[in-house]
Amino acid sequence: MTIKTFRARTLRDALAMVRAEFGPEAAVLHSREVNAGPIARLVRGRAVEVAATPDHSPLAEQAARSGAVLGGQRPSLTPPLFDKVVHSPQVINLVKQQPPATPTPTPPTAEPVAAEPAAADPQVQVCGELIAADVAPELARTLVRDAAIRLIDGKSDAASYRRAVVASLREKFAVSGPIRVDANSGRCRVVALVGATGVGKTTTLAKLAANYRLRGGARVGVVTVDTYRVAAVEQLRTYAEIIDLPMEVVATPAEMRAAVAKLAGLDLVLIDTAGRSPRDAERIEELRTLLAEAAPDETHLVASVTSTARGLRDTIQRFAAVKPTSLLLTKLDEAPALGHAAAPVVDAGLPVSYLTDGQSVPEDIRIAAGEELAQRLLGEQLL
Repeated sequence: MTIKTFRARTLRDALAMVRAEFGPEAAVLHSREVNAGPIARLVRGRAVEVAATPDHSPLAEQAARSGAVLGGQRPSLTPPLFDKVVHSPQVINLVKQQPPATPTPTPPTAEPVAAEPAAADPQVQVCGELIAADVAPELARTLVRDAAIRLIDGKSDAASYRRAVVASLREKFAVSGPIRVDANSGRCRVVALVGATGVGKTTTLAKLAANYRLRGGARVGVVTVDTYRVAAVEQLRTYAEIIDLPMEVVATPAEMRAAVAKLAGLDLVLIDTAGRSPRDAERIEELRTLLAEAAPDETHLVASVTSTARGLRDTIQRFAAVKPTSLLLTKLDEAPALGHAAAPVVDAGLPVSYLTDGQSVPEDIRIAAGEELAQRLLGEQLL
């Protein structure tokens, strides 16, 4: 008897393939859902598998004798069994109606053989690990599929997939490198930090200033426009006094223009801006006007990874009005997992400049490195 297996996304499509191959006289032997687990469906999508034969008569007669039902009624030979399958809400498994095969007795001296555990599908395994690390399901599926394309040399174990997934994510975002200061050029580089309230802009600015002044020997000045937050000016003034930096406080576009001009003889001017709610369009427009007077060479959008994926996306979208040139991620040490930030970072289209993971000045900041960031975003199990 000829038996052939057909696979399609739905049962109806699979049965249509059976009918096209064997005609209306075909008999369905059994059907099952492929990729039944949620992770497997995420990676490969839903699928139904149907086994059928063009020679239905003996099987149909046997099913009729054994009392098998199809859609609540006993099957008959007319009209053809296949037509009943197509219009029935159920698919009968005629194979199960056949008499069971006589088991072969085990010799008394034979030891029972333990069944070998089924090998885990590395794609499904790694996709599950990504989702457990809070990576968005759609991005997890894309990364695993990209990894499968990379592994054309036949290496398909989970470790190989993890390395390929990290490499795939690494290619989906850029890093900008550090702020480039050239003391010999005679030109002052102006850099602004913008972002929502509470993401760590002032502390991050102090870390940058201390590193360039104390470790790099650059002449650094700071400007603050954060006159809204209580004690914000005093906080930055304290940092400036400890590091021995000139500092200017501004509140209007004219004052911003004058402050930048006053500090133009330095190598680097860092501008600390007031935190703005991403949904406060009016305040963001005020910020845009102030920065226009400073004409910064770089504008770093500071974003905390303790925010949700939705919050990160909203921040990136709303602050697009101030034309950020890079993304600076803070508080990596405070987030229980970083996977949720992977998709927003990829979708932002901005290179990542720095990462911060603590409050210590100037230690807890470093230049973003693509490989390390990709690994941290995807979870520790992929390191």
